[in-house]
Amino acid sequence: IDIRLAQYAGLRQIFEKCFRFLQAMARGNDVVQGRLFDRLDRLLSVHGAEAALADALTEVFTGNQEMCLKIRGYQVQRIVELLALHQLDASEFLDLLKAVVKVEELDLPLKRNQAFVMTYINQNRAKLAWIIEKDAAEKRKRLLKAGDMSDPELSYLLRMVDLLATCAEGENRFIESMCQNIFSIEDLLEILNDPEISIPCKRPYLRFFVWVYLNTAGGKVESGASELDHDDDMWRYMGLLNQSLQKLGNSLKGMERDTKKMQSVRMTLKPGRKKIDTPSRKALEAARQDNERKSSAAGRVLEEGFLTYLFEGVLPFLQVFYTDYYQPEGDQRQMEVKISQALALNLVHISDEISRYVGDENQFRLLRSTVTTLLNQETLELPQEMVTKFQQLSVDVQVDVRSDLMKNYESEFNREEQLNDRLNQFVVNFKKAYEGPNTVRVQIGYPSDTQYCEEDGDEDLPLGKEFQDHLSCFTNRSDGVDKHASKLVEQLFISYSDPDLAKLSEAERLEQERTSVTSLQVLRAMVHNQIMLLPEDDSGRSKAYQRTMERVRLVQDALNAFQSPLKIIPLLSHHNDDIVRETLALLATILYRGNRAVQAGFEYYFLNTREERFFIDVQARLQRSVVATRERRALLAQHRAKVSKSKEMMETLRLKTQGKKAAAKTSLAAAGQVSDEIELKTLEIKEGVHEVEDTSDALRFKDDGYIELILRIMGFMCDGHNRVLQDYLRVQSDNIKSLNLVAETTSYLQLFYGSINEDNVAVVTQVFDTLIEFISGNQENQAVAFDRQLIDAINDVLRLDGLHWKDSSLVGQLKQAALIVLQAMIEENDPQTIRLSKGILETVHIEALYENMQKAFEEARQNPGEDGEDMRLLAFTIHHILLGLQDFGQKHWGKKWLFSYNPTPEQAGADAVLKDDTMSVEILRGEELQKVYFRVKKKAALREEVKEQLKWHISRESPTDKLRDFLEWAQDIRSDISFQQRVRKHRLASMLIAGRVFWYWSLLLLTIALNVFILASWTAPRDFEERLPEVENYFFPVLISLGAIHSLLSLCMLVTFYLSNWNNFVFPTIFYTIFKLETPKKSHSSINWFGLQSMYFVLFLTFSILSLFFDGYFYCFHLFIIVVNNDILGRVLQSITRNGKSLLWVAALMLVIIYVYAIVSFAFLRQSFDRNEGLFCENLGQCFVTSLKYGLLSGGGLGDALRPGTYSFHEPGLKIIFDLSFFIVITVIALNIVFGIIVDTFSELRDEKSRAQADMASVCFICGNPSFEFDKRGEGFDKHVKQEHNIWSYLFFFIHLNSILPNDYTSIEEFVAQKLSSNEIDFFPANRALSLAETEDKNAQELTELKRMMQQLLARQEQEDAEQRRQKERQEHKTWEKRHLHEAHDEEDEAGITAI
Repeated sequence: IDIRLAQYAGLRQIFEKCFRFLQAMARGNDVVQGRLFDRLDRLLSVHGAEAALADALTEVFTGNQEMCLKIRGYQVQRIVELLALHQLDASEFLDLLKAVVKVEELDLPLKRNQAFVMTYINQNRAKLAWIIEKDAAEKRKRLLKAGDMSDPELSYLLRMVDLLATCAEGENRFIESMCQNIFSIEDLLEILNDPEISIPCKRPYLRFFVWVYLNTAGGKVESGASELDHDDDMWRYMGLLNQSLQKLGNSLKGMERDTKKMQSVRMTLKPGRKKIDTPSRKALEAARQDNERKSSAAGRVLEEGFLTYLFEGVLPFLQVFYTDYYQPEGDQRQMEVKISQALALNLVHISDEISRYVGDENQFRLLRSTVTTLLNQETLELPQEMVTKFQQLSVDVQVDVRSDLMKNYESEFNREEQLNDRLNQFVVNFKKAYEGPNTVRVQIGYPSDTQYCEEDGDEDLPLGKEFQDHLSCFTNRSDGVDKHASKLVEQLFISYSDPDLAKLSEAERLEQERTSVTSLQVLRAMVHNQIMLLPEDDSGRSKAYQRTMERVRLVQDALNAFQSPLKIIPLLSHHNDDIVRETLALLATILYRGNRAVQAGFEYYFLNTREERFFIDVQARLQRSVVATRERRALLAQHRAKVSKSKEMMETLRLKTQGKKAAAKTSLAAAGQVSDEIELKTLEIKEGVHEVEDTSDALRFKDDGYIELILRIMGFMCDGHNRVLQDYLRVQSDNIKSLNLVAETTSYLQLFYGSINEDNVAVVTQVFDTLIEFISGNQENQAVAFDRQLIDAINDVLRLDGLHWKDSSLVGQLKQAALIVLQAMIEENDPQTIRLSKGILETVHIEALYENMQKAFEEARQNPGEDGEDMRLLAFTIHHILLGLQDFGQKHWGKKWLFSYNPTPEQAGADAVLKDDTMSVEILRGEELQKVYFRVKKKAALREEVKEQLKWHISRESPTDKLRDFLEWAQDIRSDISFQQRVRKHRLASMLIAGRVFWYWSLLLLTIALNVFILASWTAPRDFEERLPEVENYFFPVLISLGAIHSLLSLCMLVTFYLSNWNNFVFPTIFYTIFKLETPKKSHSSINWFGLQSMYFVLFLTFSILSLFFDGYFYCFHLFIIVVNNDILGRVLQSITRNGKSLLWVAALMLVIIYVYAIVSFAFLRQSFDRNEGLFCENLGQCFVTSLKYGLLSGGGLGDALRPGTYSFHEPGLKIIFDLSFFIVITVIALNIVFGIIVDTFSELRDEKSRAQADMASVCFICGNPSFEFDKRGEGFDKHVKQEHNIWSYLFFFIHLNSILPNDYTSIEEFVAQKLSSNEIDFFPANRALSLAETEDKNAQELTELKRMMQQLLARQEQEDAEQRRQKERQEHKTWEKRHLHEAHDEEDEAGITAI
């Protein structure tokens, strides 16, 4: 349908009324403005009511900064094309372009939009600018002098000039030069001085004159306005202005009784959009007749729109002229001084009169600053009372500009309005009461007061039981997600893929969008609720955390199984920002903690579908955010410049006034008058009235593109060092167009260079967090980030102090993120990183690193608890970076290289303290040796007895066995240390464990003292049947006192032992067999509940208590405490207990043999047992006991103990066989076997210790290189095993890995963690060390240099030999020539003689 045809005139009128209705709806309504902007492309395609459309859209952008910043270049181009198409029929598009260019609420232009408008106007200049071409000058004059505002051509001309003036605002040199080619200064002054041209027609030209020629970026000379200060045409115009201002003042003064006129003036000055009105001819005729009825010239000034002319053109003109151009020349320019003085007086008078009508604070600021500019001119002599009057002038910016009708309405319905306010407040309160507090406890019933969701943020969720009940319909208890949840995903997929949805009505479409938002929120809440159950302040290693995290992963995997991420990615291109925000939030939640299954889904989606939309959307949002932020920053700079300039002028006026008053006071005092009677007040600039307020809140940074969410999603994609996605985000080789999102993200940091504040710190921190995931372990991404000036951004962060921030912890978090990025850049030791490190060393600010390290260290020292942990971590991070940079510097410039910056003593002190708690390890990754620095939190958690056990009991059969056994020991020790750290959190337990050495030595000394006391005090009783000794009276008090202390110390010793080893106790194997329990894995530190070590401490306490009741008899057993912690005595006991099983079997054999001999003795030798000598054999039992006792104790065996008797001839032979066999079998063989086992065990233990000592002294435990290699080629074996390959450093490194979340691993840490989980040892640097590698590199360089020198010598020798050969050949040739020449002469002589 061509709506422009006559038969569609009715439809065209409907369109016009629709747009007028939308215009009225959009006025001051952000929601309607937003919805109209979302449909801007569709609205610009409507035909038939272009003028009304332009007015409606102008209302969308007027005073709406966000809409002006969001408009795209192609949309501006479309508006210009519509203007070029319709020209005079829709000149309102010029007003629309002006609203797009200038933020009216701030009175500041947008440079980006200025450039858009001027670019597209130039492209359509032939169609648009015909009215301002030079060949149309006569036509313009005719139009201006006619002043017929209903003439479309005049309206188009004025609007075009007004738009060009607006585009030139803000000191845009390029646009200024373009506009200067349109109208010259002479042309403009001719129009401004022409009395036949009306004031409304002059206003755009005056604005053009101000912004194109006077207030310019190029300066007076470049614009050609350098001679304007004394130009006759200029001052003639100033005179006309002076007359008009005088008339205006008189008109305002005589208007006090004319209520209708007062209301008219107020409405004229009312804040709001000003445009070139085009009334009908009938309205103009009525206005002309009304003017003819008015006799006052001043009244005509008001009716002709002079007030609008004054505030939009005259005042800016006067301000810039008297600030930058006017230069008085004393008495030579008296006329200029008089005009200027008259202007000042008239403006002061107008300021006083108009203050009761001004309803816009910006208008009064402009008036005040202009008057201040004039009053600051030194040549002006104004009455002091008038200056003081102006200084004391104030204005209520909330002036009542309501019409009488509105006043009556508000008076009539005041009570209803109050009731509406109360109802609105009730709704807000009821909503909060219905939803409940925003805590996990209230929302999901988990006992935690943590905030449930971020309120009014990008990731907020509906609160209240209703939403949770709705959510429960899609969840279950198994994996947290019900199968019906797939319907939500399908609904979202259909919402953008079903072509039938395009046929929905607007109401149905809005309902569909609300449904999509709710579906996205429900899907996100499934994961979010599980995340909220994670324990707070947990390292991620507790069983509770792992169980909950597993639950989170189950929900994520269930949603991933529905292909949720892949089906909702297209929603990122949706026009509804709420849907885009919820889509991003859902993706971030599903990817939380770098879920591997979801990452694999993204990999498959990207690699198999050649997806480009995601990358295009991300790049577009980043770029739009950059543009919007830069525009806000430009606006803020302009705003602050205006504020600063206004304040400077007011301060100048204040100082000038004070000087005049001081002079007056001095003159009065000299005349003998009492100065106290004259009140001389100085100007006070009052807050909110006389001081220009800094209303820059609207220009603060806003994450309106959800950049933080986008960055978090990309970070989660690469979390866990996903190399595939790291590379794919850098380059999409399978796509038609590849977008480097790594470079885009790094470049985004440049937007905040030098301007990081509390508004944007969250986004900047997220940028660094995302870059950590991008570059960790990926050298190509590191090179890209470095090329995009990443180090400069880090330096900028290091210079940030944040002293005036409300939350200073945000600075620490930002610095930590930035420094981890830097740490990741220098983490590895491959050739590419080595090359990159040189550029980093030349770029990074070393002094700033030291300063931040010292500051963080001092703050951490002032807060020794958990409050200072963040600063402590920051200090260690910087320290490790400095160590890494030092290593790379020495690689480039030699071992003696140091930083050019010399740290202060305080910085060096902090560095030394941090170094004490820092260790390093060398890791073999691929073919490269990597050095890793890490922090050791609590060295005391590793007990000395555990270290001794590992040192002496680890297997040293081969280097491989050593390392494998070390990993097993490390696992046991990690478990022990983890238990120790948990125990030490309790104060009493920590004190007991810390005092275990004190308990030992105290008990040892006290036990010796008690036994010495008993030794000196006991006397044998006279009665042999009496068991208790005779003692003095002082014995029992001393014994009880010392014994009580002894028992207390014994209790402490027992409790300390059980606290320290509780995690290592196990029951005998038979216990688990009987009760059918799973037998725990036996560790190197396992202790049997009923073993000798555990029972010893129980008996120790028991005997200590018994000694109190039995006169100290049991204190003798406590002397065995000397065996505890004594390596020598321990080995003596171990020589018996180590092969205790063998000894028991040998003893059993001896008992069997002795039993056999006892039976023989009972049968044949009973008469040899003399009862009087203690030899009993009345029964077999007595005979066996006697044989056992005397057979072992007698030197000759049992035969030596039995008495000799009288035997027959054959009996002595049998007795000899009996005695000799017993002696040989028991005394000689069996006992020597026992002694041999003990001696051999002791020798074996001694040899093991000797071998261990030799191994520790001659071979590196980690790399297996002999000590002489380091003494010859390195820096010594001692330094190597203590600093480079310290076994305890590797142990603490494994503990360090166990103390952090896997998602926080660096690339090398994750590599080692994977090796440990699979029980592999190839990450240990077998037969390699960095110190030896450096020596090898140095030797290789020396060999290369020697080879080069040898080659040079050989080449030189070959050249010399060749030269000698050439010399010899030349000499032989000369000899040959000489000989043959001589022969030739001889032949000639012979021939001559013959001839003669």
